[in-house]
Amino acid sequence: MARVLLACGLVAMLTACGGGTAGEVAAPEVIDFKAAVEVSPTQPVAGRRVSFTLELKSGCNKRQETDIVLRVESQDGTRVMYQETWDAVDFDPAEVWNLTQGFVADTDPGKQTWRVRIVVKDHGTGLVLHEEDAARVNFTGTAL
Repeated sequence: MARVLLACGLVAMLTACGGGTAGEVAAPEVIDFKAAVEVSPTQPVAGRRVSFTLELKSGCNKRQETDIVLRVESQDGTRVMYQETWDAVDFDPAEVWNLTQGFVADTDPGKQTWRVRIVVKDHGTGLVLHEEDAARVNFTGTAL
């Protein structure tokens, strides 16, 4: 009788914790993204249009609803030249998201390298799921 109660308790505990039967083990959640950004022209000019193509790959093992932030910022993060946010972007496992976007660069970007930063957040909680510097931008010359 004690064995039957113990077995019933174990099945009840597994079911309450989201498990199925006693032999099943839930797969751990995998959250993984990889970003690649191509900047055009490769040597942009201050005050002129800069285009980029963003490719974001999901390596997650379940569907994720995300907010994606693309930011062109100084190396120390204190100055933002451009920022765009896409809200409630759904990613299925192994999905690839492509986007081409552009902006007009500052007329005075300074003599510094700018980074293109990609941030992926959970749409519901705002928790950062992924953050990386996906490209660098070096400006040459000045706009006429």
